[in-house]
Amino acid sequence: MGKEKHALAEVALRDMVQGLAQWLRGDLDALDLARGERAQDALVGMNAALHVKGET
Repeated sequence: MGKEKHALAEVALRDMVQGLAQWLRGDLDALDLARGERAQDALVGMNAALHVKGET
């Protein structure tokens, strides 16, 4: 990957990560129960991945 593409990928990743908190809060507060449950599952998965990464 060229330097320019790598820089664009980093910006896209940073922007996505910055939006995750807002997305997650919105889905956790959703009136749609299935949407809220999926957000809870995603949060549990993120926490588990961080825990596993911390052990390695």
